[in-house]
Amino acid sequence: MDLNKSETRWVAAGIGGAIGFISWAKDIKWIPGAWKYAIVAVRGYLWYFGFVAGYAVARGKCTTVVSGVTRFGSSYIPIPPTIWTRRC
Repeated sequence: MDLNKSETRWVAAGIGGAIGFISWAKDIKWIPGAWKYAIVAVRGYLWYFGFVAGYAVARGKCTTVVSGVTRFGSSYIPIPPTIWTRRC
């Protein structure tokens, strides 16, 4: 999925808000410990998206988001979405 500059700005802003929310949710006392590890993992993944989208916004570039599967032996493993910059 190709995103233009405006859409990339929205992605960067939305990810910033999501990181803030997840950082707050991690500190809630009634969340079990195992879920806190999952929250930290998701937050790290959002940081990756946020850095790439923020870099693209700062440099005036567009982004491409790709998700899919990879083949491992006779099975297919889903790949989480990846993002990279591209020229507009």
